[in-house]
Amino acid sequence: MSNISRIVNSIFPASNENNLSLATINFDFSLFQIEAPKEFRPLGSAIAKARRQDAEEGKPHQTARRLGALFEDVLPSFPRLVEAFGQRVSEIVQDPKINPAGTAADGCFRPFVGADGTTLWAAATSGIPAIGVYLLSCLLAQAWDPKEATALWVELVKQRQQEILSKLANNHIVSQSSVFCAKQHISREDLAIWDNSARSFIRSANQAKQRESDQLMLIAKNLPYPIRSSGSTYASVMFVWKEALVNLEALLSGTPVDASSGLLLLAFRSWYLFPDLIVLGDGAPKHVKFRDRLFPAGGRCTLGQERQIAHNLEGKGIQWSLTFSHLRYYGDPVVVQNDDFKGKVRRVRDICTKIPRTIPPGSPLKDYRLNPEMLSDYLSFVTRRADDDINEMKKVSSERDRWFEQNTPGIYLTGQPSLPIEFCKTLFTLELASIVYDHLEDATISLGASLTKPLSRSKWVPRPICEQLQLGKEHTNSVAKIPPMLTVPLNRQQAFSCVARFESGHVELDPEDLNSALALCSEDSLYVAAVVLVDPFEQPEAHELRRIVGNIGHPGISVLIAPEEPRMRQPSNEHTAISHVSYDFQRENNFSGTSLHLSFTDWRLPLEAGGDRTIDQGVFVVEAVISVLDRGKWVADLDILCIDFEMLSRIIKECDQHEREDHDLDYDYTSIDNWDELLDTPEGVGIFRAHGNWAARLAAVSILSQRGQGHSIGLFGAGNICFKCLEGATVDNVDYLMANESPLPSVCID
Repeated sequence: MSNISRIVNSIFPASNENNLSLATINFDFSLFQIEAPKEFRPLGSAIAKARRQDAEEGKPHQTARRLGALFEDVLPSFPRLVEAFGQRVSEIVQDPKINPAGTAADGCFRPFVGADGTTLWAAATSGIPAIGVYLLSCLLAQAWDPKEATALWVELVKQRQQEILSKLANNHIVSQSSVFCAKQHISREDLAIWDNSARSFIRSANQAKQRESDQLMLIAKNLPYPIRSSGSTYASVMFVWKEALVNLEALLSGTPVDASSGLLLLAFRSWYLFPDLIVLGDGAPKHVKFRDRLFPAGGRCTLGQERQIAHNLEGKGIQWSLTFSHLRYYGDPVVVQNDDFKGKVRRVRDICTKIPRTIPPGSPLKDYRLNPEMLSDYLSFVTRRADDDINEMKKVSSERDRWFEQNTPGIYLTGQPSLPIEFCKTLFTLELASIVYDHLEDATISLGASLTKPLSRSKWVPRPICEQLQLGKEHTNSVAKIPPMLTVPLNRQQAFSCVARFESGHVELDPEDLNSALALCSEDSLYVAAVVLVDPFEQPEAHELRRIVGNIGHPGISVLIAPEEPRMRQPSNEHTAISHVSYDFQRENNFSGTSLHLSFTDWRLPLEAGGDRTIDQGVFVVEAVISVLDRGKWVADLDILCIDFEMLSRIIKECDQHEREDHDLDYDYTSIDNWDELLDTPEGVGIFRAHGNWAARLAAVSILSQRGQGHSIGLFGAGNICFKCLEGATVDNVDYLMANESPLPSVCID
């Protein structure tokens, strides 16, 4: 005892028991980092630097440590699952298609590129219990939408904290770290961020294991597999979580497992682990071999042992019903059932296969390329109307003019169709969407929500979508002959609204609310207006967006907008900063130290409250600041959308008759070789020398436009510029220039 006292006195000299208690209270173990298991270490090397730092030192690390400590006493042992899961996620993040590295082409979004492994690495560096909690977050993110998953996390944390304090009050053995976390506040926002990061990584992982995932869901949709719910929501989730951990551990140990509910199928897909299956049905057993190298030979799962448990179910697939007490601000707890909606895609395909696919010879052909997956949302409406619509479509399709041709992977609309009016309008609407998605490489769409109204009535669809011909008496209101029409591409606001709809499956954003939107972030994707990522000399279409694999770390859908009045520094007062030397006609890049950076203010505004009055909102407008830095020194914040790209003067003048330096000696041209010289614009014609540097050129155009000088900008193309020819061609059309005044714009961006 005296030895312990001496140790305490050496650490806390001249302190009493009150001081020691105070020190204990102030000690926050969640700030400490634990070395990740060796299977996870490739993950730490592969994720972006900013994400790794946040995972090791930021809020995600604190959340991981606190959640791990909160639930550590209820977790079974799962060492083989930790090992297998670590190997699998490390394998996934080393795929450059799933976890690409940011490049200069990504501009200010470069630090946000790549798979979002923030909370995954935070869990890996917070101990085995935190990894177990992360596995739970994968289950919830795979099964429920963000609002529901966050509400579940709030309930789980609250119930677990009460459980710990109750045990402590009744003299049960409880770990000190659990007691500590039972008295800590874990905010709803932190839980939403935790869920969002896990959800983003799941989406990336699903793409990496798409074949296995699709095959698993194809099996699941043919079997009625509910996830049993017994007792409270807390008890049900805990049961599912622990059962999944125990059974996966058994499979990875080489022990066969019988699955009597859908929880193991959910776990396989959520944790990207796919053991071989034996599927029992009415006929002979079917052996499904995934050949996952992480499972030993004996680790097989048998499905269908107790199918009688689901005889009363209306549908098939993985189904989970829970009661939510923390979903809404007011009212009784809400019962929500989550179904496997992907069966509707198959149902739609079944409908399409019942329609003949012949085209009359010599009929005019007008192709509308449509991905059949994109039809699912609207056609699920047809699914609910069952056989009456199928019979009607059969009757309509028996007419002489044909309207469908199946040619995998696209569906093509041909001729002049005789179809239900809303169906035709939806096909034309999907053509508009396909134009937007033509530029979005590897983008996916949500199939999780059925339509409550025809897709053609979405807010992003221009009016009218098509014109109905004069109908004869033989036509009804439900069937009309509507000719294909040339579609008009969407504008930027409509394109963002379109993407939000297909990303979420249900979000309807008014394009009028997106006038200032420069990017949209959802789960593992950043959709950025093309003008933000290209040289201003280029002229992308108004609807053209670029998809970047990445995430900004905010929950839900984030619509990024620039500040209303971006700041800009004043020109330097140092006499050496501004030279304004004469232009020597050398095309140089003197802005190699310039870079664009993205940051966020604390201003966030819910954009879509919805009619259900849930606590968590699905869409936020986020104030995003794109800053120009020159060798680390701040220059200005940009409002790129203030640029009038259509009115910019784009200068191309090549010839083989004059030398590069040939020009009219009466005209004065001044070099602009640093940002102070641009901010203090010279008289006459200034040449901003950033040849081949699209980011610096874009920043210069934005700064000048923000200063009201957009009308005086000229943009040089990449090719050679002949000043002699340019001066001669321009001066003939200008009669208001003073002597020695060049006809070129006041600031030319090279």
